[in-house]
Amino acid sequence: MKRLISICLLMVFTLLWGQDSQMPAVKIQDLDKKPAALSDYYSQGPILVNFWSLSCVPCKKEMKYLDEYNLKYAETGFRVVSVNIDNPRSAGKVKSYVKTQKYSFPVLSDPKSALFRKAGGQVMPFTVLVDQEGNIIKRRMGYNAGDELEIEKDILEVIAHHKSISEKTDQIPETK
Repeated sequence: MKRLISICLLMVFTLLWGQDSQMPAVKIQDLDKKPAALSDYYSQGPILVNFWSLSCVPCKKEMKYLDEYNLKYAETGFRVVSVNIDNPRSAGKVKSYVKTQKYSFPVLSDPKSALFRKAGGQVMPFTVLVDQEGNIIKRRMGYNAGDELEIEKDILEVIAHHKSISEKTDQIPETK
């Protein structure tokens, strides 16, 4: 019954937040300036994309919880992918900061904020929950102490949705 309620809530979120809203395909890179694509991540399961900058104190507070969730729910196929939007001049500082924090999730770079804007970002931190087809399920702007509880609740809903889809596809017999 709880799973059915979760699926229904996820469907309502999808309707409220734009059922045809896809994660934009924008060229970004990792911190070593190698090309990266978010589709490589969400094709393996649902992801939470976190946009942040070094000057954003709430971003850094939120990322501590996102790191915990990335580790806690990794076995479900869920992942956190972080996208820094600092300009190229700050790249060395960003790389150094990420290294000292030892985050368990990948950190990518969007120095022109193109992906941030196309995904609907206006305020940081900005998080987007994306299902395995690239559909944006939920957007969240800003962070205040206590928001991590709502974020985890949203993560659990998208994981439940992913699990129910996986179970359905596992039950479909193969055709030859």
